Amino acid sequence: MPRNDNSFQGFLDAVRTISQEAEAEFAAPLAHLREIDQVFVDWLASAGKPKPPAAVVLIVNAHASFRAASFLALSGQLLAVFMTLRGALESALYANAIAADPQLGPVWFRRDQDEHARQRCREAFTIRKMFDSLAAVQGRPFADAVRDGYDSTIDFGAHPNSRSIVSSARLEAVGEARVLNFVYAHGPRSSELRRSLVACAEIGSLALLTSLAASPDHPQAAALVERAQASSGRLAEFIAALGLIDPPAGD
Repeated sequence: MPRNDNSFQGFLDAVRTISQEAEAEFAAPLAHLREIDQVFVDWLASAGKPKPPAAVVLIVNAHASFRAASFLALSGQLLAVFMTLRGALESALYANAIAADPQLGPVWFRRDQDEHARQRCREAFTIRKMFDSLAAVQGRPFADAVRDGYDSTIDFGAHPNSRSIVSSARLEAVGEARVLNFVYAHGPRSSELRRSLVACAEIGSLALLTSLAASPDHPQAAALVERAQASSGRLAEFIAALGLIDPPAGD
């Protein structure tokens, strides 16, 4: 959008243009994100068979969040990408915990019943307990990898910390005054946009694998896990196709 167009419509027009240009620019590497998405879609084809139902709903939400984060990345909205990716991981972690202990399903469903139910849900679904549950199912190394991914989303924008926000802010001298410029959306050829796409691939893969860990009874479980792991193994190719030689630190 024009530099002086700060209107809401101007913002909508700008991010729409950025996403269209980025999708055209990165048509080939975006096939990697489509691979991750397709595994989710194929899981959904038999989503009614895995139990318990609360875990199924949460995995669907993890998929929806992955898609939303991918669109936000394509439109250059860097900080919002990491907020949404964190949500994708949390949904997958909740699903895993409920699959490991089905008694947690009613606790989650009844959260808003009253204040006692709300507090019980808060205590049952602390992030520490979520990672302990994942470690019990998939082993500590995988749980630690997911924890590292989760922490990176916080570092890069899922929480309003100084590291993430200040990187999008600039103070510029205009005469004797100082003007604050804040980047609401990065351009289609910016390194920030490409790095956010890498984050979508990395965190999206972790959310997918965590979701599959919560679905051991899925009729296609083994094949889906194999495909998800193969896709994750091609991350370096995705990074190279985006013109980034090395993975961004912490993404």
